[in-house]
Amino acid sequence: MYSPSLLATINCSIGNKKNHISIQDLCDLFNEKKVLNELDKYVIDIIQKEATKEELTTFKKNYKITTKQLKYILSINPY
Repeated sequence: MYSPSLLATINCSIGNKKNHISIQDLCDLFNEKKVLNELDKYVIDIIQKEATKEELTTFKKNYKITTKQLKYILSINPY
């Protein structure tokens, strides 16, 4: 699969390249990962504040993310 623009938006906001996330990390987050570390919380914050509707829609479609999963991520209070 291709690298979605949502991943690029997230990784551009993470200054340290050693902390960049992968597609699998992002998919795991949408699959209601129960224990969130600080990087997960930061990624969720980026998704909520910086991701465009188009990025979310495209990611949802191409990676088989359900509306419920998307709403889950958008509803979390990461901090």
